[in-house]
Amino acid sequence: ESVDSLPQIKVSFARGISAALDVDSSALRKADAVHADTSNADAYDLCLKGRYAIQRRQKKQDLQDAKGFYQQALSLQPNLIEAQVGLAEIYTLELDYDKATALIEPALAQARQKNLKSDEARVLTVKGIVAGRRLRIDESLDALRKALELFRDLGDVNGEAWALSTLMLILFNAAQ
Repeated sequence: ESVDSLPQIKVSFARGISAALDVDSSALRKADAVHADTSNADAYDLCLKGRYAIQRRQKKQDLQDAKGFYQQALSLQPNLIEAQVGLAEIYTLELDYDKATALIEPALAQARQKNLKSDEARVLTVKGIVAGRRLRIDESLDALRKALELFRDLGDVNGEAWALSTLMLILFNAAQ
């Protein structure tokens, strides 16, 4: 098979192992949700590099590197939700909420159209962060509550913790 099929091969491989070991199917739903939108292996690799650069950032250059990885991924696979969300997170950190919002809304529509619940939850969390930073508290809380519900339905504890901690931070800041 072609290298571009790598994400789908991983999901198929996980299904085979899961069936052989009689593992709960919720892990498979999460694997499908994570890889369903990635059809280009190079774009997928660039998204992983971008995510790593954001998570491990220690200096401003790390954020610029992540931005470059996501932009390259989008040049290879336009409308790649993972890259759109990553860029939106970077723009939010840079306080460029207009650019973040311009990526969030199409990514959210695409995630919903393709029924990618994990991506939808991530996009909603970033949407909640941006709305909160813009002091649109009701919009922020609505997006974060929806994200929290989706993460819970998916059994994604890390996502749930992210949405919940963000929700608490928005409520704390609103009370100030």
